[in-house]
Amino acid sequence: MIYKKKSFSLEKKMLPTILFQRNELLTSFQQRVRRFFGRKLFTSLFVNFGSSKTIIEKKYFNICKNEFSEIKDYFPKTTKNILSIGCGVGGLEYFFSYIKTIRKVDLIDRNFVSKKVIYGFDFKNLEAYNNLDYTKYFLLSNGFSNKKFEIFNYDKDKLPNKKYDIIISLLSLDFHYPFSVYMNYIKKVSSMSTILILDTNRPNYFKSIYKKVKIIKKVEKNIHPYWRIMCQRIIK
Repeated sequence: MIYKKKSFSLEKKMLPTILFQRNELLTSFQQRVRRFFGRKLFTSLFVNFGSSKTIIEKKYFNICKNEFSEIKDYFPKTTKNILSIGCGVGGLEYFFSYIKTIRKVDLIDRNFVSKKVIYGFDFKNLEAYNNLDYTKYFLLSNGFSNKKFEIFNYDKDKLPNKKYDIIISLLSLDFHYPFSVYMNYIKKVSSMSTILILDTNRPNYFKSIYKKVKIIKKVEKNIHPYWRIMCQRIIK
């Protein structure tokens, strides 16, 4: 697949939010330094003195491009409606604009940054680090038609009610908070052919929810090791 861009266009004010969401943008040494200074102070120093916006734009683009390349073969050939849960700023979702059959991408996330950014598993689903205004601006400024996507605030908006061809939640659902938070909703908007792709540290758990579960890859060299899985034929 040939892409029109080789780097994202970002506003400097968006960089802290992206760095909160994407540990991969930092080297292992920088991550150790961040633990020493604290996430917010380190991120402020890094954005203003430690790296150029151009470098972050290109690295973020390549990370998201590689993620899309890993999962794009699992998209149905006639994919029309996509749901993204925990979309963040929308780097991965930008690449959905290259799917020729696409009708609409719906994006769901929260709209605040927790006072203390924690990257563990949050059973109560109280933590967040996103700004949905940034998500909208990012997608539009990078050429995603506003007719092709809609953004929903998990805490305030009525969530969309339609059947999706594919549901994506990378490094979010069942990675940071339990699948049960969205399980009833996902059952509601899924048909028997709907595909779910997510990251989890308990792939066998999904065999009780879906008739088909396939491991796409296992990631061990990460702060939180996980499996990326594809699920289909939900048991209702």
